[in-house]
Parts: sequence; structure tokens; C-alpha cells
Amino acid sequence: MRQLLSNEKDAIGWADRLIDLADAGGFDGWLINVEVALPAELVPALQAFVRRLKSKSSLHIVWYDSVITDGQLLWQNSVNALNEDFLIAAGSILLNYCWTADLLKSTAGRLAELQSSSSSTLTVYVGVDCFGRGCPGGGGFNCSEAVRMIVENQQLGVGLFAPGWAYETCRSAAEPDEADGDAANLWESLVDRTLEFWAGVTPLLGEPRPWAGRRLNTAFCLGQGVCKWDRGRLVSTNAWNSLWEAHPMPHYWLCGAEQHLSLCRSRAWQGGGCLRVALSGGVGGGIGGNGGCELPLFRLSLPARQVRALKLVYSLDSVFEDRPLDPVTVCLVAKYRRHSSSVDSSGGGAQRQQQQQLIVLCHSSESRLSCSEMATVQSHYSVGSGGGSSQTLVFPRTVRREVEGDVYSEAGGAAGNGGVVWHTVYTEAADPALVDGNNKDASYADKDCVLEQLCLFFILPSRLESTEPVCVYLGQVKVALVRERPLAATCD
Repeated sequence: MRQLLSNEKDAIGWADRLIDLADAGGFDGWLINVEVALPAELVPALQAFVRRLKSKSSLHIVWYDSVITDGQLLWQNSVNALNEDFLIAAGSILLNYCWTADLLKSTAGRLAELQSSSSSTLTVYVGVDCFGRGCPGGGGFNCSEAVRMIVENQQLGVGLFAPGWAYETCRSAAEPDEADGDAANLWESLVDRTLEFWAGVTPLLGEPRPWAGRRLNTAFCLGQGVCKWDRGRLVSTNAWNSLWEAHPMPHYWLCGAEQHLSLCRSRAWQGGGCLRVALSGGVGGGIGGNGGCELPLFRLSLPARQVRALKLVYSLDSVFEDRPLDPVTVCLVAKYRRHSSSVDSSGGGAQRQQQQQLIVLCHSSESRLSCSEMATVQSHYSVGSGGGSSQTLVFPRTVRREVEGDVYSEAGGAAGNGGVVWHTVYTEAADPALVDGNNKDASYADKDCVLEQLCLFFILPSRLESTEPVCVYLGQVKVALVRERPLAATCD
């Protein structure tokens, strides 16, 4: 540390190396944790180091609440005169986790004062230790108590310390037979505990940030598995682990009465697993004898003119030989937001902006939706009933549907598909083909139209022969862009 901070010139040089490393590795940024006391004369070089990281890159730089302005290692658990210079230099700070309600209040007040005189946005993340050290609620599955206290003040963000708590305590929390069992049982316990942990925290954190990647292409693989599949075909029965092959997970992780989202490792389209959606029979009973429910997946912010195609790959459970697939219609839903101008009714000729949500529905049925299915969709999205609805249903002109696999085949070796049928729905989703059914010449792929959300919509009949949930397995969701850079590992 003394060598790094021997003078400001050397400190800036080290910062430049970190910038280059982050660019090469595709990092989001750096968390700067100097958890060691420093001579006071080295602090100016440290601040220059942090400022360089922030000013010479688009990286997200976070200063950890540790060393103060005179070089002492003294955690503040708040923003005050002893650490605010580092907040200003980095743009954001992660506070230590031993805070109180009074410290939260003083931090919010000081942040407001600093922000009023700053030309850039300042962000404060308040630490929550998942092991419960110094935090209300005691950590673990009760982390939501501390998170709730923080988010009640809308100026402050949340920083989770040691979210690996679910993993690190997994063996001690396992049932005796699991603790002494094989790795697969422990893994299932880990997944369940991880989902339980995030189920308590995620609803408090508000809307997720829009997907910021060049494209969205995910097979919902965690980068590991007990087997491996390629385009739905089993290619290996050996356990594997490779973070390079991990794919994005949904922004919205929902557990409700109508649907339950979980990880599945017994089948996959690509990699080591997929997402399992369990739909209860209670979904039925909607308009026209059918019921439907929506499952939000990703929040996006993509200009419609950049979106070339949408793709969905899914499979269903086998039920009976004479009716091999559960009667569920799966729809891929793209929600676009369009801004349009209109003449002011006062007669002054002024223009005002109106927002219209366009629901692009790409469904799995080989033919048109039935009248009852269409009524279910229109009812859910409040379209087609008059009254000046601001939402419009759009059906793409061209939709390709493919089926791979044989539902009656036995689970085989590397050449087998495990008796799973995979359905692919693919549409050229944005370009002049994306039109309103009432106006054949209207294109929504204009500069004012943005793809904001990707969802699934499921339509089930009200009368199901089985009381068991209807399960849909999501193998791949893709938003292809007009111009894409090829990726080393894809799930095309």
C-alpha cells in the first residue's frame, strides 16, 4: 500500500492499470476497500487514486467505509465529515453494517446537503450483514428487516455483505440425511435456501434496472450441472462447473399462488438446467372458460428499431399417452412503449406527448387463438373493450414454430433427449412487419418506440383433469438485435 501511494503520480498510474484490467475483463467497476490504517501523508495520494478511477472511466466505483481522512481505520457507519471526501471522489460509498436508525437519518440529511452542491450523482449504499453482525433482524432469512429500514428512506441504497451466507451455512442447516448425503442433496438444499433468502429481500428493492447488455440471450443456466445438454440433447452425464457458461437469470423472481418459479436440473435446452414454472389449477376460470396469468421475466430498454427477433424455447410435462402434453398455450409477450404526438384540443395547435403500450403477442398455437383465448388475453391486458384503452395488441406477421425431440422416447445416453419435447417459437419481432392489426401500414419500429419488458403469458382451460400443477420448462429466451457482435458462448 505504501508503494502504491508513495506519490500521486504513481497512484494515478496504478489506477490506470485497474481501468485497463476492468476494460479487458468486462467488469462493472471496483469496490475500493482500504481496511488498514495509513499515515496521514498518504491520504491525498489515495484520494487522487480514487478520483482517477472515477474520472477516467465509465466504471462504477464504490468506496468502502473504512479509512477516514486522517488515515485512521475507523468505520463510521454513516456519511459525515470524516469520510465524505471519499464519497465525493468515488461517487458512491458502501457503509459499514453497524448502523442505527439515527445514523440512517443523519446520513440521509448529509447526503442531501452534499448532493445539492455536487454536479454528479452521489450514491450511498447502507451495509446489511447477512450473518447478522450489528444489524436489526439478526441477518439470515431476516435480512429483510434491516433492508426495509433502509429503503424506507428513498435516498439510500442497500449493500449486502456476505450474501454467500446461504451457501456457507448450508451444511449446518441441512437435515441429518442431507448433511451426510451426496453433493446433489446439498446442492438442492443450497438452491432452496438461496431462493428463500432472496424471496424476502427482492420485493423491497423496487424495480430492477433495465438489461444493459448488447442483447439478451439466456438458457437460464447457472454455469454448472449434474448433466449437460446441447439444444435439448443430453451430451454428458458428468457433473460440471464453469462460470463462463452461466446465463442471465430473470429480473423478476416470483413465488405466488398462481405460479411458482424454480430451477430445474433434470432437463435443459442448453447447459445444465432450465427454469420450471408450476401453474396451479386456480389460474383457470377466466373469461370464456379459460384463465391466464402473466410471468414477468426481464426489464429492458431497447429501441424497437434495434430489435430484430424474439425467440422462446420451452417444454411441457408428459401426462397421458393419449394426451401427451398439458393443454396450455404459452405466449411470449414483448411490451413496447410508444410516444406519439397529438393536437391540443384547445385549438392552439400545440403538440403533447401521449404514451401507448404495445403488447406484442407471439403464441405457441399453430393456428389463431380461439375466441375464448383471445378474450382471456384482451381481458388481462385491458384491450379490445373500448373506453380509450392506451394498450394495443400486436401480432407479428411471421412466426416460425419448431418441435424437437420425441415425447415417447426413453432417456438414453449421449444421443438421447430424455423423452422431452422442446418447442421453439421464433418471430421477426421488430421492423415494418410489426403492425397494428387495425392499421396495416403502421410500423412501431420507430425512434420513439422502446422495448421495456419481456414476459410470458399462459392460458389454461378452467377444467383440468389433474389437480397437479401444470409445469412449463423454459429452455431459452432471446432478444436478437439488428447488429450483434458474436459471443464466444451462446445458446443459439
